[in-house]
Amino acid sequence: MKNSPRGYIYHKYLCSIEWITTLAIGISEYVTPRVKKQQEFEVQINAYTTKYELDSVVINYDGIVN
Repeated sequence: MKNSPRGYIYHKYLCSIEWITTLAIGISEYVTPRVKKQQEFEVQINAYTTKYELDSVVINYDGIVN
């Protein structure tokens, strides 16, 4: 450890492997279901051929639970 010019003490490594792993898992658990839902919307939208069908699209992520 060393003192910074402002008097803070810095550890040699700012983040531990455990913390980074936990963060990565948390991000994945949050992002993955939302990306999956977005891809489902995309498939649905790409299948539509009329403006009326496109106007009926409702994009809602409320049902996603972590």
